[in-house]
Amino acid sequence: MGLEQTEAFNVTIGIFVFWTQCKVWATDKDDNTVMETGWLDCETNDPHLKYHIRDVQANPFWLHAKVMGSGRKTKHRGPFNQDTCFKFKGDVGKWNFDQQDWSFCENDTDAS
Repeated sequence: MGLEQTEAFNVTIGIFVFWTQCKVWATDKDDNTVMETGWLDCETNDPHLKYHIRDVQANPFWLHAKVMGSGRKTKHRGPFNQDTCFKFKGDVGKWNFDQQDWSFCENDTDAS
């Protein structure tokens, strides 16, 4: 009996949430966390999106996003079973976490 191999999916997120910290995490079908960015400085005095690339080893997986200090609820997206691209933008009072076409993430030149 062989080991089951889990495929890794690429998650690319363009982030700019003005004057706050934010985080993104992924969960599997059993709600286990399989990827987490931790709290990020989501704005670095630069109005351009900063891209973050992470691998997720779960099929399917769900993405979740939260802004520190925001009264808005955590955003939940998914399920996904392929590479995906998101934009995470706004400020502490009004922010969005929306899936984008791959061309949005392919134009990135400063991924981390």
